[in-house]
Amino acid sequence: DIKNYIFSEDGTQLFYVSGGELYCYDISSGAEWCDDTSLGPEAGMLSISNGPNQMTWKDSSTLLISTFRGMIYQYNITP
Repeated sequence: DIKNYIFSEDGTQLFYVSGGELYCYDISSGAEWCDDTSLGPEAGMLSISNGPNQMTWKDSSTLLISTFRGMIYQYNITP
């Protein structure tokens, strides 16, 4: 069940939260790492709770995500 998602700035990838984890779906980038496998958070970190407006781009390769538990995670996305 996907409730929150955001497109990459160039529209070639879709990032979404499911089951408390971040995933990437490749639309047309060809990036091998963007294959619907979990990108985190890493073990020991809080899972990501769903909430409105929780994802935004800091720049074209840095995704910020609110956990809605008092934390903001920063993901550095490689092209």
